[in-house]
Amino acid sequence: MRKQHTDYRSRDENVFALSTGDLMASLLFIFILLLTGALLQVRDKSAEDEKTIQKIETELADAERKSEQDEETIKEYKLKLDEAEKISEQKERKAKEYQNIKAQIYDELYEEFKDKLNEWHASIDRETLSFRFKEPETLFDKGASDIKLRYKKILDYFFPRYISVLLRKNHSCSDPYLCRNKDQYKYKDHIVEIRIEGHTDSDWLIDNSCPALSSGTPSRNCGYYKNMQLSQERARNVLIYCMDMMQNQEENGWLIKVLTANGMSYSHLICPEGKAECQAGEEDKPSSRRVEFRVRTDAEEQLESIAESESWVKNSGKNPVLPPQ
Repeated sequence: MRKQHTDYRSRDENVFALSTGDLMASLLFIFILLLTGALLQVRDKSAEDEKTIQKIETELADAERKSEQDEETIKEYKLKLDEAEKISEQKERKAKEYQNIKAQIYDELYEEFKDKLNEWHASIDRETLSFRFKEPETLFDKGASDIKLRYKKILDYFFPRYISVLLRKNHSCSDPYLCRNKDQYKYKDHIVEIRIEGHTDSDWLIDNSCPALSSGTPSRNCGYYKNMQLSQERARNVLIYCMDMMQNQEENGWLIKVLTANGMSYSHLICPEGKAECQAGEEDKPSSRRVEFRVRTDAEEQLESIAESESWVKNSGKNPVLPPQ
């Protein structure tokens, strides 16, 4: 019987060969894991990059829309600003026209009454168009509201001529049938109000008719209230006297719309010469006791409107809000 010979060297080599294969398989598996991890990282990074790109694209789209909106806002703002400036220019031109009308009214009033101003102790203010009678002894007795005879005679001469100046017609429109109604008169359609104002000094008669406070003591403004009542009664009596002398029905109807009586008490004192402002008790008392006929035109309203327009133009940068430039 033959003995089987075992090749130990071959068996050892096979064991070693199996170990190397296992090692290579392990390395390959590790490599696959690393590659898979790397691929997952790349995929995750790619997804993150896509999100970043989408976010950037969204922000760019929002920025473009915002830019378009800002451009529209700027255009709208410029249009409004141009419109406001045009309106302001138009109103300024109108205001100059109205100021010219005021100047013309003053010139015609002065021309009409210049020979009577000294005799009546009267004056005409160019800025306010106030015709001021400032001789208190001629107007009323102290503390009374009845018109004195001499002042009535002055009003008989003054008021019809005063109204005839304010209702003066255009020379180029002597025939009313050839002109529109508003073109017939030089000033009528620009006159908003004719104010008859009664003014007093700060003196007042002490009596028991002053309203009392809840404490029972007389009001500290009692003198102002009493003189308000007195000045209102004086202005009202002058208005009644002047209205009753107007016989022309058309003129009377117009005066009902524009003629008012206003008691001013001592709210508008005449200060001593050289003082711009003064307190009650330190005024020029004879000059403060007066009656004024004052014409208000639409020039004042136009000037106020222009001031509002200029204020809007100056502050219009706040609305709409402009984007940073």
